[in-house]
Amino acid sequence: MPKSQLTWEATWTEPITMAALTRRLYEEGAGKEDLVALLKDRDRELVERFCGPWYHPLEDARFERAGTRVRQRLGTRFGIVSLNSTYNVTFNGSGLPLGTIWSVVINGTSFPSTGSELSVDAPNGTYAFTVGPVPGYVPIPRVGGFRVSGQALSVGIAFSPFRYLATFTEKGLAPGRNWSVVLDGKGEWTTGADVKLDLPNGSQSWSLGPVQGFHPSPTSGTVSILGADVRQNVTFQVVEYPVRIYEAGLSPGTNGSVIFAGEALVSTGPSLGTLEPNGTFAFTMGTVQGYVPSPREGMLVVNGDAVALVINYTAVPPSSPSAVGIDRDLALVVVLVLLIAANLVLSFPRKRRRLDGPPR
Repeated sequence: MPKSQLTWEATWTEPITMAALTRRLYEEGAGKEDLVALLKDRDRELVERFCGPWYHPLEDARFERAGTRVRQRLGTRFGIVSLNSTYNVTFNGSGLPLGTIWSVVINGTSFPSTGSELSVDAPNGTYAFTVGPVPGYVPIPRVGGFRVSGQALSVGIAFSPFRYLATFTEKGLAPGRNWSVVLDGKGEWTTGADVKLDLPNGSQSWSLGPVQGFHPSPTSGTVSILGADVRQNVTFQVVEYPVRIYEAGLSPGTNGSVIFAGEALVSTGPSLGTLEPNGTFAFTMGTVQGYVPSPREGMLVVNGDAVALVINYTAVPPSSPSAVGIDRDLALVVVLVLLIAANLVLSFPRKRRRLDGPPR
């Protein structure tokens, strides 16, 4: 883009002498180069317009006819002297996408640019500037100043994206459980309910880190920052894994049962099953007439995968009388027979004999 130009002007309120001119040039920030330029022939018309004919001590003697008084005093007029000598001031902007409009305001005048540089031509002097607003970005510095002293200079302006708060809030995890949000390849971890990220304007992809035993919803997505804070809610659901208990050795149609984690389960086939989260669970096998289970009870661990357990049933043969039992029954029969016989004996009349006399 074409360079912009500032004009240095000084208002004179005193008779212009060589000493006063030199002093004022330096007071207004003009350097030696400006003073030399003013004294050369190409600027003599400008000085004569305000000061009248004057004597140039460095040029030939044709100016000596002005006389000593004119040489010592250039004139008594009042007016504005403008110096056209300018120097390039370059503002280097960084951090903005290509084509973004930005600007610098100097002495109330705005100078725009869509590139990485903004150039202004300015005479010697001290200037203040302000960087114009750019949506979504913060300039550093936003205000400042510079001094032109006979040479070009540059000023750096760094634009940083303005950042907004993106809050991810979870539901479903126990307090203190670790979880994370992965964004731009970096994970942000927390044991609380919220993960908070500072993000610039734009859209960025995110995903949730794995949490054993839980399934997040949604698992990933895109967060869009449009000049305001945003919030994203996520839910963690407990993952349950299949637990299958196989009953080996039971005859077809025989029902088995188990108390698993305090819940009674009954089978109508060769196995029974349930769904459980990660953890350790106690089980006790139910009684099946004519069978003995092995193991009868124990602990089952669920750890992120399906679990299978085989219970072996052994058939118990029907119970038969033992020798002890036979003897007991025989003894009982003998006792009964003896009792009956005793009763029969007692029921017949008995003849008495008298020991003290002859029989009757």
